[in-house]
Amino acid sequence: MITDCAAGRNATQTQFKKCPQDGDVSCNGFGDFSKTDRGKPIASALFAVRDALESLGQSELDHFKELFLNWNVTYNDNQMLNVIQEHWLSLDDDNADLSDLTPYYDEISTAFRAYGWPWLGPRVSDVSAPHFNEELPPSFDITITARVNPYVGTLDESSGYEPRLHYSITGGSPSVVVMDKIAGLADAYEADIPSPSGPCTVTWYISATSKYTIEAETVRLRSTYPEKLSHRLESGTGDEPGWSGVFHVGERQLTNSYTFPNGQSQGWAADPQGRWEVGNINQVLGVQTFDPIPGENGIVASYIWGTAVGSNFDGNIVDYQADVYQRLTSPVQDLSGANQDNWRVQYRRWLSVEGNDGGLVVDGDEASIVLEYGSSSEPVLFTNPDGRDMFDKEFVIHDLDIDLADGDDEVLLHFDLDANSSVEYGGWNVDDVEFYYVNQDPGEGNFVTYGSDHVGLGGPAPGLTGSGDPIVDASPCQTAQEFVYIHIDGGQASARGILFAGTSQGYIPLGGGGVGLIDDIVDSEWVDLDSSGSATVSIDMSCVVSGDYYLQFYVYAPGQAPPAIPEAPPTTGISLSNGLWMHVVD
Repeated sequence: MITDCAAGRNATQTQFKKCPQDGDVSCNGFGDFSKTDRGKPIASALFAVRDALESLGQSELDHFKELFLNWNVTYNDNQMLNVIQEHWLSLDDDNADLSDLTPYYDEISTAFRAYGWPWLGPRVSDVSAPHFNEELPPSFDITITARVNPYVGTLDESSGYEPRLHYSITGGSPSVVVMDKIAGLADAYEADIPSPSGPCTVTWYISATSKYTIEAETVRLRSTYPEKLSHRLESGTGDEPGWSGVFHVGERQLTNSYTFPNGQSQGWAADPQGRWEVGNINQVLGVQTFDPIPGENGIVASYIWGTAVGSNFDGNIVDYQADVYQRLTSPVQDLSGANQDNWRVQYRRWLSVEGNDGGLVVDGDEASIVLEYGSSSEPVLFTNPDGRDMFDKEFVIHDLDIDLADGDDEVLLHFDLDANSSVEYGGWNVDDVEFYYVNQDPGEGNFVTYGSDHVGLGGPAPGLTGSGDPIVDASPCQTAQEFVYIHIDGGQASARGILFAGTSQGYIPLGGGGVGLIDDIVDSEWVDLDSSGSATVSIDMSCVVSGDYYLQFYVYAPGQAPPAIPEAPPTTGISLSNGLWMHVVD
């Protein structure tokens, strides 16, 4: 690598690219690869960096050698991680400021991207929003708050590129709101989703854009959250993410669920037969297809419907074939029930396809989801983005509005894949399909988890959940006690922390990292975690006043808890749970 000859580099090396999912090395072939095969993506990327710098002159080649040696000494990366690209850029940086790039940013980043590393778009973090599939009471504005860091270049806040909140309510058109800066916080933004009256489902995502200039050309990179993927904004390139956050105003009512146990089709049908197959995920073969691989990154065996999941192809053939159309169709769904509105479908997906060209299967492949109802209606609910490849880095949950078919008793859902004649990847992998509607909120108290936890000096970030019914009896301070329970799990074993409760939701970035998610503190108490990092706190509801309360657990490093509970939550030396909203009714 650092000598003046190219010994050791060969043609087979450049066939291997980094897998989209961090740590995964199995998408490039079958079985347990040799250490040589596992190292080929990074070797190819570094040879490409060397070639680019060497073409500029001897001093640049010498700089590459210094970077290579410093990388080995400073980081000693021993896994195939996205952060390796960032390590090389940090070593190339000459002023500890990536807003003006690095001396050889273009050469290094271009080389890494050629072998599977991602664009380094803006980072959206510390997001405060209802967690996935949470059920909220009606008549509340929902505030979404986040920190946005351009990471490379500067944040683009010109019209059309500023941080934005995108949301859609069942049966309505998509809405876009420019996020406002939070006073006193340079990198924090917020926007409201005006009080959905319910019952309904809300899908949402945040977009942010960074920009920089190379050789008089402005490069814009777009990132979305919660998908956490970045791409370059170019003409003809689709901008929407592959999936979004989801919460419900009201109660989610499941009607039909399909998990395909033991490889049962459960009434789903493939057309033509054999293009789609139902089988164990252990049969999914990754040959540069970017399919899920059991045993990598916690992926466990499960039965799924997918494109040719059971085929025993050899190492030179990918899962779906060129120039074919393939459709998977659901059993008939009855959406005509009385008092059943706001219909949705939710499923788990791992999709890997080549970018299409405006929906025409010419320069790419098209994966789509189609709803069939009535006599001839087949609206397209989803299609992969135009002009760029789509690789899910994990099994993601995708939620879609099917309320167009409300009242119809013969509804079908189709998963389609049209492949062109050039590049083919792994295609569809589909599991856990659920059809549901959202009912009116029953007016009972409930718990809602929201916001991001934070791993700090207090060890692993604990999770905070609630159970029981937060209902206040009509007779205040009744004799009989009624309890709800706050559960803390996943924290540092035997650590001590404080459970704070406030009457308003906050957003207070802390000096040690993370965000305080509560404000207007009204109560606090010590909590000692057990040997598994867990604890349960009981709250007597007999004298609680109805209203909304917001809770968060602050955990200290062992031996660092103060002798007395501070008046205000600490800002350093801690780890943080997520926020927990307790909605208490009479």
